[in-house]
Order: sequence, then C-alpha cells, then structure tokens
Amino acid sequence: MLDYRSTEGRVAAVDLTAKTIQIMPTDGSMPGPVRVAIGDQTVIRQGMLHRTLADLKIGEDVNLRYSGSANTWVADNINVLDSSVPVAHYLGSR
Repeated sequence: MLDYRSTEGRVAAVDLTAKTIQIMPTDGSMPGPVRVAIGDQTVIRQGMLHRTLADLKIGEDVNLRYSGSANTWVADNINVLDSSVPVAHYLGSR
C-alpha cells in the first residue's frame, strides 16, 4: 500500500520534457521545494475541469497529493486552487 502525502503550495517550475513540477509548500509541511513526477495516472484538475501538465503555470496555488520516497515523488492528484476559470464556464455557457 502506498504512503500518500499532501501539501499545499505554489508552482515554482514546470518541466514538460521531464514531466515534473516543483512546488514550494505554503502550508509548512516541508521546509523546501518538492519536485514530483507527473505519471500517466496523475489527475490534474481545476474545480470540475481537467487540466494537463502544459496548463499548469508558475505561481498557481495547488493542493498536491503524492507518494514515493525522497528521490522519487510521484503526483497522484493536483488540484489547482487559483480560481482563474470564469464561473460561466463551469455552468456550460460562455
């Protein structure tokens, strides 16, 4: 059974080639940056919308759920907390 951890933080880096992101925790859970791999099973969402790694932007606040060890963290879920999507989009209108 995997040992899941979670943290809230700000996206500090996105590497599309290596499929990793770096998060600076803002909840005090860790003293420094957390680099996590984005796997095929990683779910990235903003509210009800699915997002991709390429959609993540530096400076966005996220809630990150991940597992692994200090050298090989893998993201399970990434929830973007920055509410930049208009409410009308959630309701299906534009």
